[in-house]
Parts: sequence; structure tokens; C-alpha cells
Amino acid sequence: MDDYQDRVTITTPEGLEVALVLAGPATRIVAALLDTLVKLVAATFVVSIAVGIGYGILGDAGATIAVAVGAFAFLFLWDPWLEQVTDGRPPGKAMLGLRVVRDDGGRVDLASSLVRNLLRIVEYPLLYLPGIAMLLAHPRHQRIGDLAAGTYVVRERRPVAVAAERAPVAPPDAGPVPALDLVALDAHDRATVRRFAAQAGTLAEAERARLATLIAGPLRRRVGGVPPGTADEELVLAVAHRLG
Repeated sequence: MDDYQDRVTITTPEGLEVALVLAGPATRIVAALLDTLVKLVAATFVVSIAVGIGYGILGDAGATIAVAVGAFAFLFLWDPWLEQVTDGRPPGKAMLGLRVVRDDGGRVDLASSLVRNLLRIVEYPLLYLPGIAMLLAHPRHQRIGDLAAGTYVVRERRPVAVAAERAPVAPPDAGPVPALDLVALDAHDRATVRRFAAQAGTLAEAERARLATLIAGPLRRRVGGVPPGTADEELVLAVAHRLG
């Protein structure tokens, strides 16, 4: 599936239209397998400790019940907790450059994480087959949990090491940046960049940074000559300056 088919355009509360690049089914399945492996390792460690302590304090019957309840809670609460502490990038997804976001492009919150992960209860007994079928059939590659929670799994750029002496990107008032190749940008990209630059001075710092990250992701795929380590907002404003 090509880039165009894997994109969804959202409108932010600030009125900006931003294209998110959706993760494909194969990438999501591999990321899920990696995250499941991490969960199994963590569960084995936690259950081993719980068994050792529980049987010594509660006895056989009490410890068995406690371990069963704890294992169930761990199974369904681990993923929401991990999505919160990693800002939607649990280890498997982070390794493949993926992130869970709300369908408005915002950070996945606790309520959304709980809904999308607790619905795995209908997938676990069937070896994830309903989830895999949904990923393959749905045009936006969403599981049942994603549809219920209003979430997407999107592609993010991989972090790039900052060079010791990186080439600076000029701020928007310091003249053009000739190294940037904008030929691949479409009309939507250009309009979004210009609108962000026009509104940037009116936005709160956190909101400006969030929007810059959303816009910069697709730009990095289509703008040539971006120096390593260029910050998201630097890139968006430099492109806006080039566009005039």
C-alpha cells in the first residue's frame, strides 16, 4: 500500500489540516509480537516474585487466588500503563518507528489506552485473529480497540543522531535555506506549512511543539537536504520561509 493510501488527514483544534502516515498491517503485527514478548518477560518476572512471597504469607489457596487475580490485572493493565509512560511508544512500536495517537492527532490519554487495550479480551482467546482480520480489512488499519477508543497507530520518523558540527537551519527571518529541496511537496503540504507559520506566534509552546511534530513527520519524507538533528519546528518554519 503506497504512501497516499496510508495517510489520513485530520483537522486540529487550531484549524490546521495535518496528514498522518498510518502504520500498515504487517508493521503493526510485528510491533505487537515484540510488545507481547516484552510483556511475557515482565509477567514472568513479576509472577515469580508474587508466587515466592504469596505462598509464604497467604498459604496455598490464598496465594493461588492472589496470583490469578494479579496475572489477569497485569495482562490487561500492562499495555495502558506502558502507553502512558512511553507517550504512545511501547518498546515494540518504538523499535519500528510507530506511535499510538488519538484520532485528532493528540497524545493518547489513559481513557483511550484503557478502552483500546481492554478490548483485547475478545482477541486473546482467538489468538488475535479478530484483530489481524480488522487490520487487513479496515482502510485505516484499525483494530476493534482502535475504533472504540478513537486511536490510530502512525509512523514516526526514527530519531537521527545529531552531528558534532551540524549544518544549521536558518530561522524564518534569516533568508532562504538553499539546501532544502521542496519539489516533492504537494499543495496540501504547502498550505499546512504556511498556515502553521502564520499561527505559530499565537500558540502556546506545548501546542506549537505538538503541531510541529505532526507536520514535520510527513515533511521529513518529502523534503530533501534536511540537516541531521534539525528540530521539528525548525524544519517547518524553514520550509515556510522557503515557500514565502
